[in-house]
Amino acid sequence: MGVTDTGIALPSPVIEVHDDRLRSYGVRLWLKRDDLIDSLIPGNKWRKLKHNLAGATTDRPILTFGGAYSHHIAATAAAGHRYGLATIGVIRGEERLPLNPVLTAARDHGMRLTYLDRTTYRRKTDPPVVARLRSEFGDVQMIPEGGSNAAGVVGCRELGGELAAQLEVDWVCCPVGSGGTLAGLAAGVAERTRVLGVSVLGGTGFLDPIVAELQREAFGTRMGDWRIAYGFHHGGYAKRSPQLTEFIDRFDVQHGVRLEPIYVAKALYAVYRLVADGQIATGSRIAAVVTGPPMNPVALSSLVVQQSPGAPILRQQPRPRRRAQPRHPVGQRVVPDVGAFHQRRTGNGHHPRQIVLIGLTVAFGQRLDQGQHRFGNPMSGKIIDGRLGVLDDIVQQRRHTLMSRPTGFGDELGHGARMMDVRPTALVPLSPVIMRGQTVHLGEGDRINRRRFDGYGHL
Repeated sequence: MGVTDTGIALPSPVIEVHDDRLRSYGVRLWLKRDDLIDSLIPGNKWRKLKHNLAGATTDRPILTFGGAYSHHIAATAAAGHRYGLATIGVIRGEERLPLNPVLTAARDHGMRLTYLDRTTYRRKTDPPVVARLRSEFGDVQMIPEGGSNAAGVVGCRELGGELAAQLEVDWVCCPVGSGGTLAGLAAGVAERTRVLGVSVLGGTGFLDPIVAELQREAFGTRMGDWRIAYGFHHGGYAKRSPQLTEFIDRFDVQHGVRLEPIYVAKALYAVYRLVADGQIATGSRIAAVVTGPPMNPVALSSLVVQQSPGAPILRQQPRPRRRAQPRHPVGQRVVPDVGAFHQRRTGNGHHPRQIVLIGLTVAFGQRLDQGQHRFGNPMSGKIIDGRLGVLDDIVQQRRHTLMSRPTGFGDELGHGARMMDVRPTALVPLSPVIMRGQTVHLGEGDRINRRRFDGYGHL
């Protein structure tokens, strides 16, 4: 069936915010509450998906991309369920079980989840990666990360036209991530309205050509009077500073609107700063687009999407079975027998010194058998001429040469001239230790460490 606006609460309302911090400059601010148009496909997610899904068919799955907490992944899964379309989510990074609430909701809405390691994910638009995905999933309709393509830009132009019909303003402000919302919004607002995009990503300048190219793909040319403000990312994507947190809390108390922190709050914070710095003129009228609500993963995972009448029933992906874990009696002793061995020359030969154990994580009551250390993570030791370096949690000093050598749990480094005359000079701070043979009691930490330092004293 076709994708329509039926059930989407359009047009989204425009609400004025009365704030003394802006009133002192003669500035008036309105919020374009696009976050209210739908509970699961809100704001710019609906605007960008609408035309992308317009020609979708039930026999051709929708494949799209996003991170493990992606608003776009959650919205695409919900839209697919509502309109009877199969969806596939390509998730950045490795699979982690149990799934977080966002991916759980996506799976429960029928989305098939697959994963790309971060290196491959950065090349997700390269022909070899695209060919691999098509080989695995067949004939699919691909929607880029964030839904930012020509079809998504056309949908966001409708947002600009809708706002122009509701209110006359000097500035319209929106957050910028993948660039599609700004590209479409700037093309749709009134002719004399300037559009300010606020980058939520670290770095400067790189988004301008992306937005311009999206406009050329959608409309054939650059459109509208727009610019992008950088430097308001508060530490990077999905990061927040104490100043941003304070701004969100104060806005909530004063105006009863809890701002979404990854995108919306950063855009509003920039507006207040630019007004105070004089970069937005006194007496200006500003509309800020609330592109989405704060994501509540717990609430999201409990919502059920109603399918549109006539949509085919989608079979949900089966929940993966978790492998049964062996049970261990309460109070059973944990006996770690793990070590990294380091060989040091002495007067009559070379004697292995068991100097440290780190890094085994065990479940409550689990017994660590001898030899289990082979499954630990590898450690890396670095010995630097005349400086302090770290080798297996022991600070070492090397007199002459530079050497870096990885070691695994239980490895012996062996003898060699480059290993001679290495001596411990200090100990790094150590975390709490559960000693050999101690019992792991209920409520205690589950990281078991045993360290012994033969020949030089004990830890």
